[in-house]
Amino acid sequence: MKEHYTDLIERFLWGELSEKELGELEQLRQTDSEFAATLAEEEELKDFLSRQEARENILNNTKELGQTFFVEKKSTRLRWIYGLSVAAAVLIGISLLTWIWAFPPSTQELYQAYAVHYPLELTERSSDQDLRNLEEAFNSGAYEKAIPLQEAYLIENPDDNEGKLYLGISYLETGKAEDALAIFEALASGTSLYKEEGTWYKALTYLKMEQPEKAKSTLKEIPRESRRYAAARKLSRKL
Repeated sequence: MKEHYTDLIERFLWGELSEKELGELEQLRQTDSEFAATLAEEEELKDFLSRQEARENILNNTKELGQTFFVEKKSTRLRWIYGLSVAAAVLIGISLLTWIWAFPPSTQELYQAYAVHYPLELTERSSDQDLRNLEEAFNSGAYEKAIPLQEAYLIENPDDNEGKLYLGISYLETGKAEDALAIFEALASGTSLYKEEGTWYKALTYLKMEQPEKAKSTLKEIPRESRRYAAARKLSRKL
């Protein structure tokens, strides 16, 4: 892999990319299968190391707790109390570790982690001010403001599947999950270029609706060659 690509992935994982570089990374994720696979592996490795660091911090804090607050005394009684205190501290540490393993991320936490939307770029086709306002509202996360603009746009462009996809996203982000699901199901069952995106967002909608089993089964429909495949596999393993 090109050295530039390696540097791009590393700085992405540390949150150091500019908007232009993020666009380049997303483009590579979509068009370069080797890059996409490497990026997915590095993201998973970082996630694992973060969890490992958290567990080690718990163990270290537990050890320091015993050393700081439970100083051994000569008295037999105090040594006995000290022993109980250290045992209690160890039990607390074990309990915290068990809690980390026993309670994986909730469906809503997973949704927030994976619902990263590509920017809307309608103004590439036109300099129309309404499209500029629509694009700005969506890309800034002002979904309530974007929805009426998107609906008006689709009245004039009823066959625009990209417009439908992004309206579905706005519905999803504003709690209109059933409306979003209807759009994504239609895209996922169609033959357009947005079939795979429709499937991905259909799975995310089920996730937000607290239906992880349906989300998991939907993720299995995403083909290996899809740009969403690596993320779909990773998310599926967490469900």
